[in-house]
Amino acid sequence: MSPNTANLSLVKERELHADGDSLQSAKTRIWSELSRSHMNLAILLKDEGQLQPALILAHMAAKTKLKEIALHLRLDFPPDRMTYEDLIDRAREIALIDLETELFLNTLSYIAEPENMSLIKDMHAEHVEMILERVRALLEEMSWKAAPSMKESK
Repeated sequence: MSPNTANLSLVKERELHADGDSLQSAKTRIWSELSRSHMNLAILLKDEGQLQPALILAHMAAKTKLKEIALHLRLDFPPDRMTYEDLIDRAREIALIDLETELFLNTLSYIAEPENMSLIKDMHAEHVEMILERVRALLEEMSWKAAPSMKESK
């Protein structure tokens, strides 16, 4: 192999790696925007008295944020194919969440299931507002805690 061919191969390899990083960053931004959109819509629905859809969207926002972080960390398994429980386990393993937060996320998932919607009927709007605020704060906290890991994974 001539030196020119070797250099050309290195350049192509770097371009492919850069394209992969660009694609990875684009996917991560999409997950981030989707999480933010879910949360914004959840708050709007809560303000309109639509408590059940608001909690479902809050759950979707949390799940999407966990997928975003998993994508950033370049896990072996694609985050869009991971179960919610697996995403929570991975977040717990890398110390993004504590046991209390894990329990909260699992409770949110349980409440947001269609067969458990009757639980929401007895909830007051203030309680739903507290849950949504906790989810919003959690999304922000996970982004902040994951930031150093996200930079290292690039």
